[in-house]
Amino acid sequence: MPYLIAWLLSVPAFVLLLIWLFVR
Repeated sequence: MPYLIAWLLSVPAFVLLLIWLFVR
């Protein structure tokens, strides 16, 4: 399931992006 793998990889990346924007 490529869609499931892509979703599981995109969620942590999105969270890390939000954290980076807040601590910047």
